Amino acid sequence: MDSRGCSSFPSLRVGEEVYPACLGRSLADLSFTQTLEEMGTRIDDLEKNVVELMLQAGMKEQEIAKQ
Repeated sequence: MDSRGCSSFPSLRVGEEVYPACLGRSLADLSFTQTLEEMGTRIDDLEKNVVELMLQAGMKEQEIAKQ
């Protein structure tokens, strides 16, 4: 079918529609990529929150030391 060799894959039936199975594989790859991007964003947010908490904890320690 195309340069990716879709003809070597069996057909994928979704309801009444029949698609080349490589289309399902492409969608799965896209979904996986999206999931990885979301995880990366969450990790970045987590790192920012950890830094913020560490700064807050450091400030509290300094306040206690002053008393």
